[in-house]
Amino acid sequence: MWQTFGRGWQARVDGVRASGQQLATGASASAAPVPVAADPSLMPSVDYEIVRRGSRGIWVEKLQEALGITVDGIFGPETEAALKAYQQDAGLTDGGVAGRKTYQALGLIA
Repeated sequence: MWQTFGRGWQARVDGVRASGQQLATGASASAAPVPVAADPSLMPSVDYEIVRRGSRGIWVEKLQEALGITVDGIFGPETEAALKAYQQDAGLTDGGVAGRKTYQALGLIA
């Protein structure tokens, strides 16, 4: 497991530790070098929901808005067709399921 995920998790732990030390000591970001992983703008977002036909909610609304279609928060046939077309045009797997890679391509997450 460490060979696959270890470096990423260690970078995350180092970033959280550096942020915690800055908060605890009141040190400014310029007082000590901060690992890249501690900079929230460089961290990939993990706050998203995988949506597919039948899904409802805020992530469906975000997807619909990004695709430029009617926003109703219900992942129906129109959303699925628009998503598949977008995925195909973007060179993504066009399975009609919106997950991390689709959201990244649409600029919804980092």
